[in-house]
Amino acid sequence: MPELNILLSYNKTKSMVKNLGLDYVKIDACPNDCMLFRNNHKDDEFSHTCGASPHIKNPKVSEVEPSKKSHRVSAKTLRHFPLIPRLKRLFMCSTIIDSLRWHDEEHSKDGMLRHPADGQARKDFDRLHLPFAQDSHNQHNLLRHNLDVMDVEKSIVDSILGILLDISGKTKDNAKARYDMKEMVIRKNLHLKDTGDNKRTTFTKTCFSMTNGEKSVFCGVLKTAKLPDGSASNISRYLHSVVQTKFNRRARNNDECDPSDVETVILFPKKGCPLGAKKTDPFILDKKSLSQAHAYLLGNCDEIQEYIREHEQEVNNHPRRSKWSKAKDHCQNFCQWFETRALQENVPNLIKELSRGPNFVTKRYSGYLINRYRFHIRQRDARHKTQNSGVIVVASTTSFTSSKDKNPIAADLTYYGRIVES
Repeated sequence: MPELNILLSYNKTKSMVKNLGLDYVKIDACPNDCMLFRNNHKDDEFSHTCGASPHIKNPKVSEVEPSKKSHRVSAKTLRHFPLIPRLKRLFMCSTIIDSLRWHDEEHSKDGMLRHPADGQARKDFDRLHLPFAQDSHNQHNLLRHNLDVMDVEKSIVDSILGILLDISGKTKDNAKARYDMKEMVIRKNLHLKDTGDNKRTTFTKTCFSMTNGEKSVFCGVLKTAKLPDGSASNISRYLHSVVQTKFNRRARNNDECDPSDVETVILFPKKGCPLGAKKTDPFILDKKSLSQAHAYLLGNCDEIQEYIREHEQEVNNHPRRSKWSKAKDHCQNFCQWFETRALQENVPNLIKELSRGPNFVTKRYSGYLINRYRFHIRQRDARHKTQNSGVIVVASTTSFTSSKDKNPIAADLTYYGRIVES
């Protein structure tokens, strides 16, 4: 493979694009589309027309570290692509400056409509702005229609990829285009040629036609290129048969483990995957959190159920105590009782290990992916437009109306909460 001069990071690419005059400017806009917050009104807090704020109000979260600056999220953003820097960049290139003046100096003015300069709208514009029209360097833009710049650029890229990779149904270099060249008497070397039997035609390769090997190199470059999230979505439609794209890879929120990575875990199979590991010192669980984690693990382990029933039976052997007192005793003291019970000789080694509880040294993450949903901590939600910190847990428990209730009800209760960073 030849040595390719490709930038290794998105930031370097963005800096280069900015220096080329192809950058855009972000402008805060009123959510009701009545005002742009720019120039002297850049720092205004409210719209002069409707009074709306250009920023989304973050909820007050006590857990947010006071040392961090609050990130203000714009309610609506306009991306402005300045035209003048792009035109200046075009006229700096000596190889295309003649093409920029072609509409005035070279193109045929025989009354045929083959160029925007031949259109009536262009002629009316030139008649109204004569000094501008007399300059051969003039460039016309948006005469009658408002064009979506991003959509135009997308269409151009789609067409270029279709032509370079010779994608059926996407390439513009087809038989119809070759017949048009023949009718216009241009590029004779690319005209379709009839074979001797007059039943078929030969399709001459162009200077940009690529071999299968060259297509593989080209696709490899696109595969390793680092682009903003979502920018390569249309490119992937053309490459999914060659390289891994969103059309042949696992879904973004797929939390299933790769079969080759699955480890043999007897008690607690891994479900989901953590997101955004904190690159800080190891996090130490406090006594309360450690006890809660231990109780949760034991209560959801099938191998421990016989010991749970054994402890419940011991607690229920005290007839003078109320049902509420017995249930409280079992909930608060089972872990400590189980640790002592596991010391007996007839207990398997696996049960002994479970009785010791989880490791008090753990890792912290900013999110977790499970059941094809992404969850994040509340502190992260405060700085973003989306909200992913709300959770729901259905727990089987015994409910008491009071400590004197003699008829508790066993049922599934739904609990709601928010994920916060400890």
